[in-house]
Amino acid sequence: ARAAIAVDDAAKPTDKPTDKPADRPADMPATDSTKPTNSGLVASLPLSTIRVARGGEAQYEGLFFVDFLSEQRAERVDAIANLEAALSRAKRERKNVFVWFSQPGNAWCREFGDWLNEPNIKGLFENALVTVMIDVERSAGGGELLESHAGKDVEGLPWFGVLDASGERSAPEKAQGEQSRFGSVLVASQSPGKPNIGYPSSDEEIERVKQMLVESGSGLSELGLKMVEDSLKARREAMVARAEAAEAAAREREAIKPDESK
Repeated sequence: ARAAIAVDDAAKPTDKPTDKPADRPADMPATDSTKPTNSGLVASLPLSTIRVARGGEAQYEGLFFVDFLSEQRAERVDAIANLEAALSRAKRERKNVFVWFSQPGNAWCREFGDWLNEPNIKGLFENALVTVMIDVERSAGGGELLESHAGKDVEGLPWFGVLDASGERSAPEKAQGEQSRFGSVLVASQSPGKPNIGYPSSDEEIERVKQMLVESGSGLSELGLKMVEDSLKARREAMVARAEAAEAAAREREAIKPDESK
């Protein structure tokens, strides 16, 4: 299961917030972040130039709010630095790197992250691999890293793969990408002739995840691979049960809905 992505330069947040919005009105006085405000009746849009009427005097306090949010916005995470740190750690520990790319608001990415954070699965991966997540929108360089590892034709997210951090490919016949300072891709969720797995929910997708872990030399035992399979199937059953319960609740609400035609 996977969700489509649309990441371009125009949609990405800027690395640094601007000091003032470009559309500040000519009669707008400079905002003073030390003065508290109490917004009243909003009289005009857009948000960046909201005119607030209070006491007969029009003030542009909406712009103060936008400025305040820009000033408080957290620094963007450096995706390249995070990946390089994971590769360095993996090289020291003689492991490979499990990298996966996520996107805010993507339900399947949230589901995949929740699965990786299950105690049993998290323990398995921590013992065998160094795991790093890259946010393609909220981290600096995230989209570029996705393209460098997966190419331009990514079929939705999450996309994930195992990287060789040693500088030498341990499974050259299975390698999907070129050697680089970001590690060579040993196996990936999307490969020639096969669509991206996305969130592994079907039996075929779950089997492909197990094959990836074996072919990349992760060192997981048969018991570990069985735990991966069982946990994904258990989550699938839980998702199906939630969907069925939601459908039943919707039918029940519809059944007791008053007939407005009478």
